[in-house]
Amino acid sequence: MKRIDTHTHPKISKHFTFDPRAIARMTRRARRAGLDGLAITEHFHGTGFWTIWDHMEANVHLERGLFWAGDLALVPGAEINIAEGALRGPFPALDG
Repeated sequence: MKRIDTHTHPKISKHFTFDPRAIARMTRRARRAGLDGLAITEHFHGTGFWTIWDHMEANVHLERGLFWAGDLALVPGAEINIAEGALRGPFPALDG
């Protein structure tokens, strides 16, 4: 069985831009927790939402449709607020 955290945030918002060091911190914590994968989800309305994807494409190994930080799978995704609550979903890398 794989252990995956499907709801994490690199801490962007309407007021704060993406800090690439957040991905490194998140992967260190995931490894300490013994996880096999991490969904990098963020609110779609956040400032610079797509900079997370751009950063991962430029800096993280892409293989078999997933980003990999060593043996830790990283899946970018989005949290979209709707009237009934929030939807969360991965955006697998289709070019890999």
